[in-house]
Amino acid sequence: MQTPKSWDILPAFSMGNFFQSRQIWPRSKIYAPLDTDRREIRLASIVPGRWSEDVYCELKVVSLDETPTYEALSYTWGDPLDKTPIFLNGLTFLVTKNLHWALRRLRHCDETRYIWIDALCINQSNKPEKTRQIELMKDIYSGAHEVQVYFGESGVLDTISSEEQSTWTDPPRSYWFGDNRDRPILNDFGNFQTMTDKQLSRLSPTTRLRQAISSAYTILILLARGRCLDNFFLERTNPQVWAETLAVLHHLASSPWWKRVWVVEEVILCRSATTIYGEVVAPLDSVERGGSMIPIHIERCCRDFYQGLSGDLQSHLLAISQHTAALEGLRHEWEMYADKEAQRLQRFLGMTRTRGAYDARDKIYSILGLTRDCSEQLSILPDYSIPVSQVYAQTAFKIICHTNSLEILLTTEKKKTDSEIPTWCPDWSCSSHGEENDLWVHSRSWKFNAGPINGTVASLCHGRVLAVEGVHIDIVSKTTFALSQDAPLGPRLDEFAEMLGHDSEPQAHYVTGGTVKQAFCRTMLNEALETEPNRYERLTEDDDIFFSLWCTRTRDGSGLRLNPDDFPGLDPVAQREAISIIQARLRLISRSFWLPNDNRTFFITDGGYMGFGPPDMRQGDLVTILLGSKMPFILRHAPVSEATDDRTYYTVVGYSYLPPSKKLVETFQLRIKILEDRLVALGQSIPAAVRRRAKYGGRSSG
Repeated sequence: MQTPKSWDILPAFSMGNFFQSRQIWPRSKIYAPLDTDRREIRLASIVPGRWSEDVYCELKVVSLDETPTYEALSYTWGDPLDKTPIFLNGLTFLVTKNLHWALRRLRHCDETRYIWIDALCINQSNKPEKTRQIELMKDIYSGAHEVQVYFGESGVLDTISSEEQSTWTDPPRSYWFGDNRDRPILNDFGNFQTMTDKQLSRLSPTTRLRQAISSAYTILILLARGRCLDNFFLERTNPQVWAETLAVLHHLASSPWWKRVWVVEEVILCRSATTIYGEVVAPLDSVERGGSMIPIHIERCCRDFYQGLSGDLQSHLLAISQHTAALEGLRHEWEMYADKEAQRLQRFLGMTRTRGAYDARDKIYSILGLTRDCSEQLSILPDYSIPVSQVYAQTAFKIICHTNSLEILLTTEKKKTDSEIPTWCPDWSCSSHGEENDLWVHSRSWKFNAGPINGTVASLCHGRVLAVEGVHIDIVSKTTFALSQDAPLGPRLDEFAEMLGHDSEPQAHYVTGGTVKQAFCRTMLNEALETEPNRYERLTEDDDIFFSLWCTRTRDGSGLRLNPDDFPGLDPVAQREAISIIQARLRLISRSFWLPNDNRTFFITDGGYMGFGPPDMRQGDLVTILLGSKMPFILRHAPVSEATDDRTYYTVVGYSYLPPSKKLVETFQLRIKILEDRLVALGQSIPAAVRRRAKYGGRSSG
């Protein structure tokens, strides 16, 4: 197709005046209405052009019912303040620099590409249209014959002058296929590895960077095929080559694309996906599988190779593997499990907790396309006219009702004082809580059974106050600062032991039975060891012994590394075997300690219970059990005045852990029989204030 000339596209007035003014036209002149009954969408046709020419796009309306042929773009919007003009339907239209680069990479000099791009194909200023188009996202991405994933630029262009770039018709492209067609490029990796420093210095910056990028993709492609890292490392390898190669993997991992929540739906629902990283074009499947294999090789066959790398190079490998493994885990979750929508949505909200969205409502709306094939639909529809607090509270309450469980309260976090979101509702726009914490809660909570379900677990009052049944177990009397892996652990364990009198009377009777020493071990490990990711075993008597060794060596500063002198009665072979077995168990205990307890507070109650709770808990807070939750909670009395009902109002501080005991269960059962009709309202505001502010969403009291 012949490239249209400027006067074929621009409005009929002086081109000179147009380029001087760069007038930005209202969206109403660009976007014609869409027919919702026909499930119409717009496609952007990228007009052919040379690399350095301005970008021209035209919009074409099509019906999804007619199965049009098109591609879709998965990218990040980038800095909204850093924009550059393109021409859309002949009019000037501002896009971010990141989208501008993506459009240039997608453009061919002799072929029009039809591609769906949210920023161009949706009238973003029209909220009703945006809502309707978001409802079609599942069909848009699953209907595209291919999704183009734009990671960003690789840095190669920075080494090439603008004069040279202006001579390009199409920019250079390096294609990977994930099959035998890659063999010539794979063979080049061996030649690059063995270059001497002198030979490397003779390469131009462009050639050297291109070779490092090619080597990085070689590693991913070979890992995806099941090859070992050890196999790549030649005897005469230049360490500088590996440093530059792994630095490319780190740069690739630093792309904001990996942290955007919308990309999950975009690449899971599509038929196939191709990635663009500067000049490199490669299948997403190869990048994803290759990166996800890194931790497996590090743990098994390639541990010596990994440990031989410097700390920086180790972090480069882990950075890309964390992103790819997270994406692969989400894909596996979607493909393997047929759920009720509430269950899948709750899991996906936890698994995407640290991913970002420019509109906080999209933390929920972006996942809905992955839940539409579930049973028992929640009937959540995107609506950008509803405030974030209302979207979150309504979603959380629907999950509570459909699961008849308060498990979602386990993933709440400390709210800002001006937050409109109730304390019982997770703020999914807040990523500081962390995916790992959410996943730990979801994977472990089913093993506990603090609050058996008896009928409907909750009701919603005034649109934001959750009314539940529950009982108080005790009052918090002492707390510590929250644990942190950035600080030495030994002094903190000393602090906990002193609070309990653990060292002076380790065999003293604990309040719920057994000894203080036994209860201390179970509290520190939350009653379980993580033997594999998200797989747990209950503690045994042998684990008590290993925990005591771990605790002693951590407190006295001797560390977890053992040596033959620790086993004087054994021969060298037996010593090595004992060291290997015991150190592996100590590492298991160390991880099982930090996984549930990082950024958590150790506390003691008036009645002598010990446990871990949220970092902002304090003296006077209440340890409670709520019907419908499998773990106890820390609650705090909410300010109440002008109350006209007999409910008691609390704010949720967070979930807690107490060592399980038969006595605690019997106490709970006795109290629940007495107080089974009592309602505990979880909210931030006094009842009268809630009524006054219900239509505005309310504010928290901190």
